Amino acid sequence: MESDDSSSPCWENIAFSSLTVCETIGGGGVALVHRGIYRKQSVALKTLFDPRVDEALKQEFMDELLVMSKLRHPNVVTLIGACLEPPNLCMVMELCDYSLHHLLHGTNTYLSPQQLTRIAGDIANGMRFLHSRKPAVIHRDLKSANVLLDAKGVAKLCDFGLVRTKFTSAGTPSYMPPELLSGQPFSKSVDVFMFGILLWEIFSRDIPFRGYDVSDIKRRVLAGERFRVPTVDCPHECQVRSF
Repeated sequence: MESDDSSSPCWENIAFSSLTVCETIGGGGVALVHRGIYRKQSVALKTLFDPRVDEALKQEFMDELLVMSKLRHPNVVTLIGACLEPPNLCMVMELCDYSLHHLLHGTNTYLSPQQLTRIAGDIANGMRFLHSRKPAVIHRDLKSANVLLDAKGVAKLCDFGLVRTKFTSAGTPSYMPPELLSGQPFSKSVDVFMFGILLWEIFSRDIPFRGYDVSDIKRRVLAGERFRVPTVDCPHECQVRSF
């Protein structure tokens, strides 16, 4: 049974000595993700570059940990536990094979309309689950790099670092809706907008606003410009209404 987001946070406290840190497999502005081993199982380890430097980063880490500890769904990356032994702060999560961004733009793998539609459906199901929490969890940074796929090709949402940042315009500009770009109040609809950009990216296999700088992106989005909808030979059984 899915738990309510108001339930008490719960995660396994993991000793750093019980983790084996292997190669780097990803990262962003403030964190690195390594492949790791915990209890003879391959896992993903998300660690801050240097958690001693900035208290704000520590708080962001704890906020994301708090959010993830309450989320259990097939289309959301599973939190296994966390190490909270300064300076070793890390989240231990299920290990997925690759990101949607890598699949779409880093390989020449043919993806059938059925496969693309299944991935889109997984993302929609994950987003619906987040929005059904009480209070609703608004991701605010839905993009192909924040969608991971496991060995069975199931898509899972990850990276909840912006969920509790309520009043800033943080995010990825090429996916952001007008209200975030202009610093206005926002709701669950910002995720729906970003999902629309993701759909365009999935079916076009192109990068949103490729080659444009942030100021150009902001101007175009605020002016209401939209991407041309790609033409896809979508079988009847894969049409959106079947979700």
